[in-house]
Amino acid sequence: MFKRFISPQAAAHGESLAQELINRYPLELDKSPGKISAARISRILEGIYDRAKKIHAEEKLGLIGKTRMAHAFKWRLRDAGYSNAFVDLATEGLIVYLHKPAAPAPKLERAERKRARKAERIRERASGDETPRG
Repeated sequence: MFKRFISPQAAAHGESLAQELINRYPLELDKSPGKISAARISRILEGIYDRAKKIHAEEKLGLIGKTRMAHAFKWRLRDAGYSNAFVDLATEGLIVYLHKPAAPAPKLERAERKRARKAERIRERASGDETPRG
């Protein structure tokens, strides 16, 4: 019953996410700023966050599970020697990304709705279900 809230694999997933980040963004790049662009760092982090979101969807981690994952992620990066500023930034992003609700379906624009209504009227006329207006 409590497996959903206390996932034993959550810490292992956090460490694997940190290891993936270590592989894609080596410590040497963190120690020498200017060698890598901010856009590339963002792409790397977003890839990590996407993987974390997939893990969350598969494992159905509760609040404690997400917290354990983020905590293991943070301490694995700190133990590897990354700067505190980078570790805090990456961990905060992970936490925000995990707790972000799914985006709602985009609403149809006015012109699209108008086209959809027109197409529906054409289908109705073709099927012979013409109802009088007025």
